[in-house]
Amino acid sequence: MEKDAKYVKISIIIITVLGILIFTGGIFIFRDMAINAPEKIAFIKSTLSRYGIPGLFIASVLGGTILPMGVPGLVVYATGFGLPIYLVVLSSSAGFTIGVTFNYYLAKKYGKPFVVKRVGEKRFMDMSKWWDRYGVVTYLIFGLIPGLPFDLLAFICGILNMPLSTFWVISFGTRVVQFTAFAYLGSFFGKLIGLI
Repeated sequence: MEKDAKYVKISIIIITVLGILIFTGGIFIFRDMAINAPEKIAFIKSTLSRYGIPGLFIASVLGGTILPMGVPGLVVYATGFGLPIYLVVLSSSAGFTIGVTFNYYLAKKYGKPFVVKRVGEKRFMDMSKWWDRYGVVTYLIFGLIPGLPFDLLAFICGILNMPLSTFWVISFGTRVVQFTAFAYLGSFFGKLIGLI
């Protein structure tokens, strides 16, 4: 129990530090782009006006798979250039959840025999017991901390049979929380430097 409390405290500290770093880094990136790269701003504005929310949804689906789409960055740009926060959050969260569900099903169908063959039945059973105990918390933490390989952890959820309803609730819920923070951050930066 004491070990679990320590794990939670460390996780909160990591989330706080990452949040501060992302916030300050974002200010410098947006400010630098506004001053030094007006052609990039024009390109992003034209792309967002052409593809908008449907484009963000498709990019989020792809970003939820193993393709490196940088969905949090897309969310920041989308709201930073004036797309409505609630539409950005809902479309990117739903899209990302669909993408990680693809990973989940792929691993559920093909992953277990592959992993058992590589690590052995006993080791796989040990991994399953550990996952049964800590899997939900692990997946939740990975979902809330930006930069962690959340989309890749979906494979483990499929291989180790996390219930689909639990998987969906955590996947969508953590994306809503994280993308809401990024959306407001993007909107703040957009207003700060005059993009909106």
